[in-house]
Amino acid sequence: MSKRPFLFVFLLVLILTTPYFIYLPILFFVIIFIPLYWEGILSGFLIDALYGPYPHLGVSFYFPVGIVATLLVIILLPLRERIRLYNV
Repeated sequence: MSKRPFLFVFLLVLILTTPYFIYLPILFFVIIFIPLYWEGILSGFLIDALYGPYPHLGVSFYFPVGIVATLLVIILLPLRERIRLYNV
């Protein structure tokens, strides 16, 4: 059985209960070390929706954590083939 759903629920609990300096490094660590962790993008947008600097009335295009998580996943797509750890 895959551990990804449990990891996603663990991250959601961290986002809802701990301060940002605990869950943000864990989120980025998980995005880097779990291949194609698309749930990290969802978590990033959830963080922005809950704790963003501006109130979201309707559609807002200011999602810094979600955009960084998306860019990190996209940048790591071609790099994963070159990282020795993933080729084993």
